[in-house]
Amino acid sequence: MSKKVFSAIERVTPEMAVAFLANNPSNRAINARAVAHLAEQMRCGVWCEHVSPIVFNERGELIDGQTRLSAVIQYGKPVRMEIKRNVPDVVRPLIDTGRKRKASDWLQMLGIPNATIVAGAARIYGAHKQGFLSSYWQHGNFSTLNIQRIVEEHPSVIEFAQRALHARAAHILAPSQHAGMSCIFAEKDPELAAVFCDEMGEGYEPTVYPAFHRVRETILKDRAVAKSALSRAVVLAYLIKGWNATRTGRALRLVKWTPGLESFPEIL
Repeated sequence: MSKKVFSAIERVTPEMAVAFLANNPSNRAINARAVAHLAEQMRCGVWCEHVSPIVFNERGELIDGQTRLSAVIQYGKPVRMEIKRNVPDVVRPLIDTGRKRKASDWLQMLGIPNATIVAGAARIYGAHKQGFLSSYWQHGNFSTLNIQRIVEEHPSVIEFAQRALHARAAHILAPSQHAGMSCIFAEKDPELAAVFCDEMGEGYEPTVYPAFHRVRETILKDRAVAKSALSRAVVLAYLIKGWNATRTGRALRLVKWTPGLESFPEIL
């Protein structure tokens, strides 16, 4: 007769986490980045014990929760967690087989329009604030709650997502890049950022905004020549160069940026 399944909220110390992980046969490799992400949630006070339980089978073996327990060890302090025990082994193949909920899914559930664009733009904005804009897609612990917090604290992300969508410039750059960079630029000059965002699709008046015009035409030309997507870092560098030239009133005769040979441009 199988044992009765039960669960409880327990205070899991780093030492307990080590002991739990010691009885963890045949589990998948631990993802260090995922561990760091959860540990950061714990440090920031946004961890919730009800999100997903730590699961043990009838023999007391860990069958789900190694990443969360590893995060407790990295965090170095006790964390409240839901522990579920005596779970039959037959459920193990069913664990983590569903699609992971993305930040955009949560924003959509909150009723935020253009949620996918908003989530991407918020990530770009957050990366800029953390100092790694040039590799925003690779680094940073942007949990769903982090993205939600950025959107709540900087509602202009929502506004520029809508404006980027209306600009119809997706053939030039991704809407999330369009909105995210517009939001960043708006902190320097809101009126100029609105022009940058709104006129990207149809084009800028060359005599009024020559640097914006040249950047737009360069991206279009480079895409046509390469017949593939430009790297995200190159596109952002082009946009920043056009922005800086427009703000300072200097001529921009050549739009070029080569990773490794030139530092990523700062936003003026």
